[in-house]
Amino acid sequence: MPLTVPVPDTQQVRCKVFTANLAQAAATYDLATCNAVGGVVILSVDIYCVTAGATFTSVAIATNDTTVVPILSAVEGAVANLTAGKNIVKAFATQTYLHTSKKIQYTIVGATGTGSLRVIVRYQPSVVGADLQ
Repeated sequence: MPLTVPVPDTQQVRCKVFTANLAQAAATYDLATCNAVGGVVILSVDIYCVTAGATFTSVAIATNDTTVVPILSAVEGAVANLTAGKNIVKAFATQTYLHTSKKIQYTIVGATGTGSLRVIVRYQPSVVGADLQ
């Protein structure tokens, strides 16, 4: 009979999907927040354009840490690059730590626009109970 060993919570890789609503005024909006239990290690971020963007200039995604970690630059998120039904090519290709209560945010530049992005974040909790919300 095989031996089953439970995997500790901090070793489990998780994946959550968040929606960036681009049909809003130019401003910064929260996409995900690390809960108060502990930080998480962001392993990867994939961005899919659900609905094409229009009217605004660009969208950028980054953490709100003291030293900001860019996930999608304003150049990569230029409205011309937001084609419905396509993955958005981005430079973010490294792991990063997101501390307790820190956020991933998106910033819309320009006029009120249209469109939406699906942002898929793969991460690993640093302590039991740490999560993205």
